[in-house]
Amino acid sequence: LEVNPEFYEKLNLDLYRYVADYYNEERESRTLVEPGDEVSLTFTAYTFTGGMPRAATAYYTSDSTVLAELRELGLNTEYWSAEPLVINLGSTSIINGVKESLIGCREGDSVEVYMTYEEAYKNKVVGIVPHHSAVAWYYTIDSVVKH
Repeated sequence: LEVNPEFYEKLNLDLYRYVADYYNEERESRTLVEPGDEVSLTFTAYTFTGGMPRAATAYYTSDSTVLAELRELGLNTEYWSAEPLVINLGSTSIINGVKESLIGCREGDSVEVYMTYEEAYKNKVVGIVPHHSAVAWYYTIDSVVKH
């Protein structure tokens, strides 16, 4: 068996999570994300067609590196902020797949979340995401505040 294999986890039929530093020895000492916590994320959300997402498939981000790539592609990013996204797990409106994927992660984790359109948006139409497209959220948990 492979030592410390990549850690992909099936959270439900429509939601998969990969925690990049799952086997980091220091990870257990970092703050655990639980319901009710305030979590700050640097993230990029992509429409997902398989393979590694590219900047051109990003539909929302707070990552300054991705914002710079999008500007180089000629896209208008003036309405996107390079400020972390702050989520209060329990009161902030966020797509279900992201909310579920945060529980059990730890401060400092780098996470990839892959989900179906239905897991992300139910049957709502989201103008910037083609209907029934799978989505991927890549995020780093910058901080966790316990409540």
